[in-house]
Amino acid sequence: MSLIMAGTDHVAKKLNDIQQAILNRDQSSRYSLQKLFSSETFDLSHFSRQFLASPNLQPLTTATRAFCDQYQISLPTTEQYLSCAMFLFPGADISRGINLGKLYAVDFYLNDLMGREVFTKEPGWQSPVFSNLKTFLSMLRRKFVLRPSPSLVEIANFEALQGIASASEPQWFERFLNLYCDHIDAAHQVHGISPDDATLSVADYMEQRCNISGMPHTVACIEFSTGVFLDYQVLADRGLLADLSKMQRTVALIGCLLNDFFSFEKEVMDASCMSNLLTVVAINYYEFSLPEIIEISAKIIRDLYTEFNHLWGRLQAFIGRNQSGDILLPQDLSLHLNGLKQCLQACWTWQLYTSRYKRISSIWVETNLEPE
Repeated sequence: MSLIMAGTDHVAKKLNDIQQAILNRDQSSRYSLQKLFSSETFDLSHFSRQFLASPNLQPLTTATRAFCDQYQISLPTTEQYLSCAMFLFPGADISRGINLGKLYAVDFYLNDLMGREVFTKEPGWQSPVFSNLKTFLSMLRRKFVLRPSPSLVEIANFEALQGIASASEPQWFERFLNLYCDHIDAAHQVHGISPDDATLSVADYMEQRCNISGMPHTVACIEFSTGVFLDYQVLADRGLLADLSKMQRTVALIGCLLNDFFSFEKEVMDASCMSNLLTVVAINYYEFSLPEIIEISAKIIRDLYTEFNHLWGRLQAFIGRNQSGDILLPQDLSLHLNGLKQCLQACWTWQLYTSRYKRISSIWVETNLEPE
């Protein structure tokens, strides 16, 4: 047997071991995600307790639903995700909220149509049609115009992006569009069992997963949602850019890795998809049991929350002692930090709110449904 084949078999066996451990467990035995992600110095429930979704949740959801119907991008799962943008960006006004709702409706549609776990379950989706669609969507970074005879989803995507472009600064929009197209490229491809899975480190996976998730452009959208676009040169001049960039990256990582836990059963149990933190940890700690794999994976998220709180304290301290004479800088930075905190709170509360991750006999307390 070749080393490549042996590596693939090695991964497949571990994936099967995880699936069997969950199937054969005591069905009344569950893990609380809230407890897994909390520590002696950080209580996730308390951290998220004061969070409120957009006060315009209902009208924005209705507008987003109409947009999906208009461009025929509704799926059986659509009702599960219509509200997501209204949680991520609770401070957006109606106009900005509608544009963000459109963008996330398109993104979720593409995910559920041809996302990484869909490719794993349905190899037939790996057709030139879907490969070309991904190419057409990501080409917008090079030339921001619709191609001749575009599909309806391309038109919907372009309309959402046009709305965002028209209400933002050109420099910010260029950065955002590159992040969004990076996500389109990374998310819509096969992430099943392959030789690469046998050698992928946890750190490398986290980098890969961040791009797949779309969290970097989500974090960028905080500026759009408030209408306040940061002056990154001024932040660099004041020695704040390194901390802020690290904080933005930490929020993105927490968001995508939280989703790996909530999506674990859908992706790993149902689709045998390897693109999940718990399976990558399992491969890197091959002899460890399922409880040990869960604990190692949860500690990664706990450590990221610790990093967020540390950076939050450093940046808030600057705001408190600011003597630079930049009247707008502390105001703009404070607004952005609050947006980052709300985004992080939303990554937890929305996944509790939506029915997207609920299932009978879930391994997680927070997503478990009792059989009728």
